[in-house]
Amino acid sequence: MGRVIDSLGNTVDDRLVLKKNKKSFSVFKKVDTKAIGIIPREGVKEPMQTGVVAVDALTPIGCGQRELIIGDRQTGKTSLALDAIITQLTYNTTLCIYVAIGQKIAGVAKIYDYFGHGNLKDLSRKRLVIVSSSSADSAVLQFLAPYAGCTLGE
Repeated sequence: MGRVIDSLGNTVDDRLVLKKNKKSFSVFKKVDTKAIGIIPREGVKEPMQTGVVAVDALTPIGCGQRELIIGDRQTGKTSLALDAIITQLTYNTTLCIYVAIGQKIAGVAKIYDYFGHGNLKDLSRKRLVIVSSSSADSAVLQFLAPYAGCTLGE
C-alpha cells in the first residue's frame, strides 16, 4: 500500500522495499484468471461518491465496482479519478487503486508526490496503490496493467 508498481508487481517508486524494523512479504496471484460469475457475486449495497456533484447525480457508482473512464484528450479523466480518490481517502475506508496506462512517467510522479505530502500522506500510505504502465513500456505491459489492478482489488 502507498506504492507505485508496474504491471508485474515490481515497485517503481524510489523508496526502499525493506527497512530494518519492518517485514516485507509477497503474495503471488495469477493475473489472467477467469472472473467470478455474476450470480455468486455479492450485490452492490452502498454508493461510492466521487466528489463531483454532476457525476454523482447522473451516474450511480457502487463500492466494489470497476470503473473505466474513457474520453478524448484533455477532457479531465485524470482529474475526475483523482477527485474520486481524494473523496474516498478523506471520508471512507475504501481501498483505491489507480491504474495509469500510457501516461508519462513525470505525470505519474506528480500524482504520487501529490498523495505523498500534506493531509493525504498517512491515508494514501494505507489505502492507495498506483499501477503504472508508462508510454515507454512495451505494449504487453500496457495490456497487463488493468488486469494487475483488478487482481490487486480482488
